[in-house]
Parts: sequence; structure tokens; C-alpha cells
Amino acid sequence: MLRSLYSGITGINVSGMAMSVIGDNLANSQTAGFKRSRAVFEDLIAQNIASRTAGNQVGLGATTSAVWRDFSQGAIENSSRNLDMAINGQGFFVLQNRSSGTGSTSATGAYYTRAGNFDLDRNGYVTNPAGYILQGWTIDQTTGARGAYGNIQVANTRLEGEATSNVYFSLNLDPNETANDYYLQSDSFTDRDVVINSGAAASFTFSVADEMINVTIANPTDVSGAASLISTALGAAAHSGTVSIVSTTTGVAIRIEPARDDWSIHVTTDNTTDPTVTDGLNFDRTGAVSGSAFSSSDSSTYDYTTSINIYDDQGNPHSVNYYFRKTSENEWQWYTVSSDSTAGTQMGTLTFSSTGVLTTGDPGSADFSFITGVTQTVSIDFSPTGSYGATSQNGNTYVTYYIGQDGYAPGSLESLEVNQQGVIAGIYSNGEKVALAQVALARFQSEQGLQREGGTLLTETRDSGEPVLNIAEEGGNGSVLGNAIEESNVDLAEEFVQMIVAQRSFQANSKVISTSDQLLAELMNIRR
Repeated sequence: MLRSLYSGITGINVSGMAMSVIGDNLANSQTAGFKRSRAVFEDLIAQNIASRTAGNQVGLGATTSAVWRDFSQGAIENSSRNLDMAINGQGFFVLQNRSSGTGSTSATGAYYTRAGNFDLDRNGYVTNPAGYILQGWTIDQTTGARGAYGNIQVANTRLEGEATSNVYFSLNLDPNETANDYYLQSDSFTDRDVVINSGAAASFTFSVADEMINVTIANPTDVSGAASLISTALGAAAHSGTVSIVSTTTGVAIRIEPARDDWSIHVTTDNTTDPTVTDGLNFDRTGAVSGSAFSSSDSSTYDYTTSINIYDDQGNPHSVNYYFRKTSENEWQWYTVSSDSTAGTQMGTLTFSSTGVLTTGDPGSADFSFITGVTQTVSIDFSPTGSYGATSQNGNTYVTYYIGQDGYAPGSLESLEVNQQGVIAGIYSNGEKVALAQVALARFQSEQGLQREGGTLLTETRDSGEPVLNIAEEGGNGSVLGNAIEESNVDLAEEFVQMIVAQRSFQANSKVISTSDQLLAELMNIRR
């Protein structure tokens, strides 16, 4: 009877423990990141009543051996708060107590949690409701590399402007456009054997952008010889051209193509022998045979145009127009003009294969002078990386797939967002998104060994082992979901079932106690 009384008492105790665990679970059913617990019971050591055979043993009741936590995934609930985060998978957020100073997890004050309800404090630190600071790595805004580990602080509330250094084009140019070639042409002659000057040598100075090309044609020289001299001079120059002799309605002429819009040619002669002889080699920039020189104000001199804003060194925007002109089969010229720049028209060449694949797309560059005394060189890439593809010449229409550039105006921080790798990025008023920091996640060899500290916080112990830090989606860690909170994994229906079981167990053990007490009372009455 004493054994049964003792067993009943221990049964009452374990039923009470079960109710305590259930009550804790139910109380935290709305606590973000809370993990339900389960009491684990075991029987007390048995006692032999007659012999040492196993069949003659009587137990002495039950006791609580452990309270285990269920670290299974909780449901993910959407949140309207930008810095609310949920871990989908393994791992814990790392927090640091402000009083501990450094962000080292080996220092006192390191805590771990699944509750990702974070916000910014007045100093820009990302903190939980108790003021503990979220840990992670800074991100270099220039290289994108991870920096030092420690407190995550959003301090960059202003983003300075960035000058444009690259412009990207992904286009399709219509191969069926009519070539709109033009070139520099000399005055015509009666035949190829005519002597250019009967009395003096001619000196030609070609001014091509920032390059001076000097050509001296001795006397006498026929048209073919003059063309050869000019071709040799241009072949050695950075701004080369093709020299040929063409037939005209009045005879023959020397032609240089393509004729850059910034070419100018000056002719000087020393005809002392016969001053009455007219010089025979003068060039016409207008290209009287095959069309007019490019002019942004004349739509007949180009086929397509588009525009984009680029930024100077002070972050000021400037509209730049780009023009495309087919000059020959599978060859186009591009031009760029900005009314804000004093550098003038810039140009380059695009060459395509017979199948429309870009074979020469510079990547060229254009110089702009938006700020007095400052030359800004902008590279032009017609084969941008990514899903857009290189500029092509196929199909029957002109298509702009993508136009972009890498500059931006100054901006101020408007909001934050978190991606699946735990990168916290700032969204600025100029439309730029800049990675600022990356959240650290910790894993432990034994999650059951972590110690509860209240406030949804856990600390490491000898039983849990030391934390292994990594970023989200690496090292076995789950992903981080922004604008989301992990709910408690408490199942109310299951807890109510366990509550009923514990209640019945309590009632049954109470009956054992009361019955044993009555038997003991009867036993005492026998003596009376």
C-alpha cells in the first residue's frame, strides 16, 4: 500500500509536469519563433519483492527525465515590416548584448533566436525588441565583398552620385535598310592619268579628331599616285579610312570612306611655275556622289535614334542621343550627341557577319564635357552581359532590347529589403539598391543543448557545442525570408489532446492515492 501511495504521488507529479509543459506551450502559441517542448518521463527503479527474478518486480512510480524542445519548422507569416525576417530551414539569428561590446560570439552576451522581428534603433543598429543587436557582415559597396563580422548597422542614409562610365546597348538593326554612305570626294578629273598639278606640289593636312595627318603630293603625280599616298598615310593613322578611285559623270575622283563628321582637310600649294594653273585636288565634305554627312537635326542622315540619361561627376543628369546609320552591307555607324556637352559629335562603327552576328562592336567610347575643364569618357558596350544578348542585325525591324548605364544621381535612404541570402539592401530615392550588410546564421551540433534565457533567446552550453557561423543557404543553413515572421510551431489541437491525457492521468493517480489512503485507514482500524 505504501508503494502504491508513493507511485500515486509520483504519478501526480509527472502529470503536473506534463500540464506545466503544455501550459508553457499554449501560453507561447503566439510567440514568434517559439519552439514547443515535450516532457519525457521514465519509471523509477523497480524493487524485487520475493526473489531476484524479473517477474517479481514492482515499480516505484514515475519521474521526469527531460524536457525536449521540438525545433521543427514553424509556419511562415507575411509581415508588412521590412526588417522582419524568418528562417526557412536550419539556423539561428545571432544577437549581441550591448554591454558585451564586440560582436564576437566568444564574448559574453551572445544569444541565438528564431524570432526575427527586428527594427532600427536611433543609431541605425538592427535590433530585436529587447535592444539586442543583430550580427552579420558588412558589405563593401564598391566591390560587393563581405567585410568585418559584428553589429549590423545601417549608417549609410545618403548615397553620393556616381558618374557614368559605361553605357550598354542590346539592339537589333534592320538589315533591309538602304545603305546611306557618304565620303569625302576630290574634284573630278578627265581620266586616271591626268596630272594633278602641272606646276607645284600640294600639301594636305587631315585633321581627324585630335590627330593631324600630313600628306605631300609631289609634282607631277597622277590620280592613282595621289590615292596611293593618301591611303598609306591613313593606314598609319589611328583614324583610318579606305581610299579608292571612282568614276563620276565628269571623269574620275579620289574617294575616302567612311568620312568622319569631324574630318577637315586643308589644301595648300606652291604653284610658282604657272600661277594661272588651277589646283586640281580639292575635297568636298558634303559627299556629292552618295549622300550627306550626318546631322542630328536632319533625320535623312540616320536610320534610328534613341536616348538615355547619363550622369556627370557631380551626379547631374544629362540627356544623350544616340543615332545609327547604315553605311554599307553589314556595316553601321553610331553617333552620340548631347546638347549639354561641348565635346561635339562622337562616333564609331558596328560590323556584322553575313548571319547578323556582331563581329566588331568597338566597345567604343565617347568623350563628354559637361563640367568646364573636365573630360568624361564613357565606354559604349554593344554586347552587355546578362540575358539581353549582343546587338544583332537580323529580322526585319529595329528593336531596342535594353539600354542601360551605371551612373546615378545622389539619393537618400527610403527603405530596406532582405533577400534569401540574408543581404540587407538599402533602397534609395534615386532608384538605386545597394547591399549594406549580410545576416549571420548559427548552427549547433546539439540544438537540445541550448539553454533558454527568456525573451525567445537561447545561449550555448557545453552540451550544445560552439556555434558554426555562416550565411544563409550555405553550410546547411536555411534561407532568410524578408517581410516575414516564423510563427510558433505549437499545435493547439495536439496540446489540447495532451492536456486531456494529462488530466485523466492526474485523476487516475489521485484515485490511487485516495484508495491507498483508505486502505491504510482500514489497516489502522484493525488494531482498534
